Amino acid sequence: MARLDQQDLNNNLSKARVQYDNAEQEYKRAVKLSKSKAISQSTLLQRKTERDVSLSQLKSAKKAVNDAILRAPFDGVVAQTLVENGQSLSGGQGVIVLIGGDILEASIDISASYLASLYKSDNENIKIESYITLDVAPELPLEIRYKEALLLADATTQTYNVTFEFTAPEGVLVLPGMSATIEIRTTNDSTINSIGVPLSAITSDGDKNYVWVVNKQDMTVAKREVTIAKGVGDIQVITKGLELKEWVVSAGASYLYEGMKVRKWK
Repeated sequence: MARLDQQDLNNNLSKARVQYDNAEQEYKRAVKLSKSKAISQSTLLQRKTERDVSLSQLKSAKKAVNDAILRAPFDGVVAQTLVENGQSLSGGQGVIVLIGGDILEASIDISASYLASLYKSDNENIKIESYITLDVAPELPLEIRYKEALLLADATTQTYNVTFEFTAPEGVLVLPGMSATIEIRTTNDSTINSIGVPLSAITSDGDKNYVWVVNKQDMTVAKREVTIAKGVGDIQVITKGLELKEWVVSAGASYLYEGMKVRKWK
């Protein structure tokens, strides 16, 4: 992708190679002389040390030449170049923004209380599942994997940034900065066979949560208290208070009253 000026580096490599070759020859000559006791063991050890030092310098010179070439860590597309050709650089300076590859990252800001609940769930061996839904592909939820979390809270929002990894879906163009929704679910024995309902179907009085259940015979509604599993996202898991195949009102729940008739949306 890029290459530093290697003239000085190649000169250093050539010099290191010559020094190593000379040191290697001197060491081999010293080995032969030592067999006939023509030189002392200390002289032989000195030649060996000089040879080893020259070899180390040669390896360093080779690495310097190799490090002068910037290679892409994965197949991708250059999205932005941050420097001009011939510009002087400092160590650690960014030069190119590369996008691509199969593994993508998504970040979300999580409150301290919710992050603590996830940590507790993990220690209690409660299964934590995470999904991402891209705004450009809302019909395609993808499983994501936890990567890392910043342990210092944002000074303004007092939230912690958590990063996840996911595999790019086939046939969908995903670019940096695109918006998405991340859903985190905790699952234990009480939620394995539980029921998921839209968040819009749930009302609350502050202490308790309710849904409006539809009587299929006369299409009237009744308010029922339910217990919700910990989690975030558009779908909430009901662990108590609702039976399979029951109908609940998912739109306009805050405008309903006991015995009110509703009709199925077509």
